[in-house]
Amino acid sequence: VDPVASGDGCRARRSDNARAIPAGGSGRVSVSLSGQNPHDIFVALRRRSGNDGTLEAIFLTGAKLSPAFNAATRQYHARLVSSTGSQSDELVLALRPVDMGQGLQVS
Repeated sequence: VDPVASGDGCRARRSDNARAIPAGGSGRVSVSLSGQNPHDIFVALRRRSGNDGTLEAIFLTGAKLSPAFNAATRQYHARLVSSTGSQSDELVLALRPVDMGQGLQVS
């Protein structure tokens, strides 16, 4: 976790020991803000275990997905179409896993 400051004259830095939180673990991150209103922020974090392969969303451009997205569904069909309804020759597929640390394979 790296803090990012926004605003003129505002700076943020981690003020804890900056240790990584392992998969499935938890920890506390401390961030010190300086600027017009300096203060410290403490955030409790819990990392996912790294073994959740569930999808949160499917984004599809150039095709119609069937059935509609449902996290429990494991198989979909995509019918290529253009914005005018005629057949398209291009498809863009984006998958968003629940655990962004997961690798994905599409077949």
